[in-house]
Amino acid sequence: MTKRPTNRSRVIRRAAVVLAAAIGISTVASTAGNAAPSPSNPTRGGTLRVATYEVHPGWCFGDNPGNSTLMVSRSVYETLVERTKSGYRPLLAERITASNGNKTWTVKLRSGVKYHDGSNFDAANVVKNFTMIRGAAFVGGMVQAAGGLATFGTTLQQAGGGSTSARQTLGGWQRTAAGTLGHTLGTAVPFTSNIINVAAQGTDTVVFTLENAQYDFAGSLYGSGRFTMRANAQIDDIKKCSTTPIGTGPFVYDSNSKLDSKITVTANRNYWRTDPKTKAKLPYLNKIEFTNVKSSNSRSAGIKGGTYDAGLFSGATDGRFIQDLRKVRTLTEFKSDKEFYPQIWLNQGKADSPFKEQSARDALAYATDVATLNKNFLRGEVDAPASLTGRANIMFSTKGYKKFSLAKAKTAVAAYKAATGKDLSFTFPHDQSQQSENLAKELRRMWVKAGMKVRLTKVENAQFLKKAFNSTTGQNDYDAVYITVLEGADTTFSVPFLSVNAYSQISSTGANAAIKGIFGSSLGGLLSLSHHTEVGVDAAFKRGQASGKKADFVAATNIIQTKTLTVPMGSFAYSFIASKKLGGVGTLGLPSGGLRRTVTNFGIDFAGVYLTK
Repeated sequence: MTKRPTNRSRVIRRAAVVLAAAIGISTVASTAGNAAPSPSNPTRGGTLRVATYEVHPGWCFGDNPGNSTLMVSRSVYETLVERTKSGYRPLLAERITASNGNKTWTVKLRSGVKYHDGSNFDAANVVKNFTMIRGAAFVGGMVQAAGGLATFGTTLQQAGGGSTSARQTLGGWQRTAAGTLGHTLGTAVPFTSNIINVAAQGTDTVVFTLENAQYDFAGSLYGSGRFTMRANAQIDDIKKCSTTPIGTGPFVYDSNSKLDSKITVTANRNYWRTDPKTKAKLPYLNKIEFTNVKSSNSRSAGIKGGTYDAGLFSGATDGRFIQDLRKVRTLTEFKSDKEFYPQIWLNQGKADSPFKEQSARDALAYATDVATLNKNFLRGEVDAPASLTGRANIMFSTKGYKKFSLAKAKTAVAAYKAATGKDLSFTFPHDQSQQSENLAKELRRMWVKAGMKVRLTKVENAQFLKKAFNSTTGQNDYDAVYITVLEGADTTFSVPFLSVNAYSQISSTGANAAIKGIFGSSLGGLLSLSHHTEVGVDAAFKRGQASGKKADFVAATNIIQTKTLTVPMGSFAYSFIASKKLGGVGTLGLPSGGLRRTVTNFGIDFAGVYLTK
């Protein structure tokens, strides 16, 4: 049985509507799957066994979990806002308001929330979290090591001008700052480039000041569910930040867990939320055991056989297993909307990548037959693309999109050979799951048919993410990568991955000058897996985030598609498939009203679920 989305309407709201909403809902409405019926008296206790498909990388700011391991993290951590059917609503926040032309966002925090170690969740803690998230603490450490902002700024300017001694001095300061704060740096640094200040007003209010107007900043605070809050004790412990999570969530991490196999979390008996229907304290479950089951076949068999109570599956790779499990009477499928948009990212920044040439990029785009791939391999679980995103997304546009044509692919391959004197040859990675390997082989078959030479390489998922987002080099180590980072009906999570550089629209003389000076050249382009140079994309995004107008975002899409910066691979949904003895999925109301989406990229909210048997 499948619980499907019921509200298919999608409305692009203007920025004025957002300003009128005191809770800061995003400008694009989105939908969530139906929730299963819930008895009036949920049962308490028991252990839920959940199968994931990735290795958990750790718990600090620089650790970048995949979606199935983000599900584990989100049982322990929480975000200021949560994603609902109608956009974003407060969770740890109580109210969010915008002012100053969407450049100032004031967040009133929920009172009475405590971390697992008993410490307070308050304004000072939120400021500390975002100071780490955006890299400001690291840069502050460098300024301190330099002996002041003036000295630091002068050396930074000299280093930019090519001074050898200034670069050496700058490097020394970086090493000094890294010794105490390097553990806090990660992909969130460029994602938050538009924030120029985060300040506490009393104990319960935080003010975010942006350099450029952003009508949908509430979505940026969510960050695809990744901008979670951590206790001060975890942040301050350099050695244990990655191994000892301290969150506000419904479950507490069991330190006996092994990140590469099984992670256990136990009920947080001091959790701040109650069930608005029953008034009961949450969570209902005593324990959750998350087991890493890389193989889709083993995950599926384990759920059917009762070894696991539930598991997460991706429509982008697991179509056969989803359809098989869908037929099992003892199971229920909770399904997201098809609002996740995988791409093959064609890397122009890697020194020996063939995709510096547009002819190579065009060849790959024309040679990729997503419709046939979906029919023969993905079993119809993916909607064939007509654009970078799905139709519900504000960025949707067909201009410049390249439809499959083997003839055009062969012509482009020949053009590449004529221009470079080389065969079109590249390396393509996939993770260790059999389904990912099979998908890579299907793609290689298509590309070889067009005259390309393709080498496949297998890599564990966490290592794949580290190489694709190499924070040491600020680059993508692969020629091309298949990955899903674009999502939803809005643009808040997608813009940083499609821009040239996160700091390209940030002033070199303003409040973020020091941060831009350090991270602009090192981490500024980290999220841009294509590492392109189309500055018009960034300018269009800046206009769109200020105006909220579809036309501005479409202008960016048109450039991306005309220049073939990515190869769109369609739209798919995530399926959380569970035993029918699992109750309360998607029924727990948010403190601010409304329901969290039943299924997101990282699965479900475990706070209100329970076992009926």
